[in-house]
Amino acid sequence: MQLPDWLLNLEPLLVHVLLFVVLLIEGIGVPGIPFELLWVTEGLLIHAGKTTFWEAVLWGTLGNWIGNVLGYLFGHKIAAYLPEKARNAVQLEDVKRWYDKNDFWVIVISRWLGFLRTPFILYAGLAGVGFRRFSVFSLIGAALWVGVWQYGLWKSGEAFLKWWQQYQIWIIAGCVLIALISVGWMLLRKPQLQKQK
Repeated sequence: MQLPDWLLNLEPLLVHVLLFVVLLIEGIGVPGIPFELLWVTEGLLIHAGKTTFWEAVLWGTLGNWIGNVLGYLFGHKIAAYLPEKARNAVQLEDVKRWYDKNDFWVIVISRWLGFLRTPFILYAGLAGVGFRRFSVFSLIGAALWVGVWQYGLWKSGEAFLKWWQQYQIWIIAGCVLIALISVGWMLLRKPQLQKQK
């Protein structure tokens, strides 16, 4: 499969640094960070021989792990800036109860579930989890999480690119149609919402 020239000309170090920064922000506990595209890009660069799977996993793991540690250290301050829904997804008492039962599994598994990830990172210190335990378990969790995602998107990215090259006009047309329908629906719904107020 022929990869686009612009992709082949990307500097792998730039992609690694972007992945590091994005996963650091995500690792702090900030919800809704679109990191998947960078993993797909890393995967395509791996496929092209421009980088290796292990380099991508190393950069991603370090970014996510450092983000987890920063979230632990400054979680109570960071939480004040998050949307209320993300802040209150799980209460501190619930976090303490889960950590008391089995902190290793909570730290490793919560990162796979977006609605749990934020409170379990930001409230870990307040819940009484020791810094060393949290740091070690977070490193294990980050390595597993990044490794599985990177591997999956490396292998599926090539298939997606091939699919995109065949059907891009239809994909773009579909996206435009969905956007137009969404805008139309919001414009029609706006007067109804104003009447309800």
